Amino acid sequence: MTTSQSDRAPDVLRVRRLLLRWFAGHRRELPWRRRGDAYAVWVSEIMLQQ
Repeated sequence: MTTSQSDRAPDVLRVRRLLLRWFAGHRRELPWRRRGDAYAVWVSEIMLQQ
């Protein structure tokens, strides 16, 4: 028996809501989340790959 995508859609939406709620309460303040300029984001991505 297989589960169709339409049957799983409510589960996906529920998990998405739960994750976003958890993130809102537990996220860490990181410099690249505050700034929106492309250079700062690019530098942070390079540093994270090191």
